[in-house]
Amino acid sequence: MNVVIVGGGKVGSYLASLLLEGEHDVHIVENRPHVLARLHRELPTEVIVDGDGTRRETLDLAHADRADVLVTATGDDEVNLTIALMAKTFYKIPRVIGRINNPRNAWLFTPEMGVDVAVNQTDLLSKLILEEMFETGKLPQVIVEEKGLVQISDKEALAQIVEQVIAENPQAVEDFKGGKGRAIGFLVGQVMRLTKGKANPQIVTELLKKKLSTSSE
Repeated sequence: MNVVIVGGGKVGSYLASLLLEGEHDVHIVENRPHVLARLHRELPTEVIVDGDGTRRETLDLAHADRADVLVTATGDDEVNLTIALMAKTFYKIPRVIGRINNPRNAWLFTPEMGVDVAVNQTDLLSKLILEEMFETGKLPQVIVEEKGLVQISDKEALAQIVEQVIAENPQAVEDFKGGKGRAIGFLVGQVMRLTKGKANPQIVTELLKKKLSTSSE
C-alpha cells in the first residue's frame, strides 16, 4: 500500500514508523527544520519529503499520484482540509484521512470536503487542558485563550475577510457559480488560513454563500 502522510509531528511520525514496519510504501511531508531534523533521526531519509504539503510540487515529490491513502496529520485544520481537497481533486486518491484539531471544525471534515475518514482530536485536547489545569491552576477559559482556541464569531469582522477571500480567488468563485460544490470548501479554507483557524466555519460558510448568491443575481 502506498501512503502519503502530511505532517511530521508525533502523530505523523509514529504512523509512518508503524506503516514502514508493515513494509508499506510511505512518504512523509514536513517543512519545519526542527521537525525534519528529528524525522531524519527516526526514519529513513528516502521517505522524508521536505516541503509545503499544500503545494502540488511537494505532493508530486511524495508520489501522491500513486497513493492509495493520504493522511493529513498537521496541527492546522485549514491546512488539513486544503490538502484533503487537493488529494481528491488533483490526485483522485481513494482514501483520505483527515485529522481534526478543533472539534468545532468537525462538521467540515466530510466527503464533500475530500475527507473519507475524520480523526477527532477532542479527547486529546480535553486531556491536555485538564492536565494543564492541574499543573498550573489556571482556569479552562484562560488556557483556551492562551492556546488560541477561541473562535471568531463576529459576523462583521468575518464579513471583511470573506470579501477579501472572494476578491483574491476569482476562479474559485466562478467554480462555485458553475455548480462545483467543493469550491465553497476551498474558500472557507482560505478564510480559515487568514484567521489561523479561529474563524467559526459555520458562520463563514453562511456569509460566503450569501455573498456569492447576491453577486450572481
